[in-house]
Amino acid sequence: MERYLRQTLFTPLGEAGQRLLQRGRVLIVGCGALGGTVADLLVRAGVGKDAGRITLLDPDVVQLSNLHRQILFTEENARQEHLKVEVARKTLLKADSAVNIEIFPIRFDEDNLSMVADFDVLVDATDNFPSRFLMNRAAVKYGKPFVTAGVTGASGQTMTILPGETACLACFLQPTEERQEDTTFPILGPVPQMFGAIEALETIKILSGCLETVNRSLLTFDFWENRFHRFDVVRNENCPVCGV
Repeated sequence: MERYLRQTLFTPLGEAGQRLLQRGRVLIVGCGALGGTVADLLVRAGVGKDAGRITLLDPDVVQLSNLHRQILFTEENARQEHLKVEVARKTLLKADSAVNIEIFPIRFDEDNLSMVADFDVLVDATDNFPSRFLMNRAAVKYGKPFVTAGVTGASGQTMTILPGETACLACFLQPTEERQEDTTFPILGPVPQMFGAIEALETIKILSGCLETVNRSLLTFDFWENRFHRFDVVRNENCPVCGV
């Protein structure tokens, strides 16, 4: 426990919570700015040791335009167009060589949706709505906590979904043609790291059994204008995904 002394001194977590973290199984979809931050913080927290694991899904290669915000990669990775998940695994193991890190250079789609059943938490670190809606559906289908976030410019939003208890994404958002498009959008480097830190902390709460502290609202932050809003989202009984 020496490695985790400072976080186990935090009473709500303690050594019992730390042991739960080390048995935790987390699926992170996306290995860029959000996903790299989440993975880095979870590895350093001890998630995925013992019988646990961290699994990364991302089919992309490192590009020069990634480097201002994606903390796991270097110029050499961009020049060689290395697969993000392969570089991420090597980098993360330098922080803790005992963590079990599993990688798949694939997209999250209908063909692998069932893999969610093998995890304790599903983390959304993507940059597009089609993947986000698919993860939401998978989380509800298999009853897995789903931590989601999306960022653009200097702002973004995040929410933790507990299937059967909270609203899901489809309760208040519906797919549209505009949302189906993957586009290049502006982003300031610190922003996804801030949201990634929130996602990592929510994941730690869930894995350590502290569900009473999990955020059940939609939180939005504009870090440029220093604005914060909390929206309480009511579960929609007629929701096409989680409706009863």
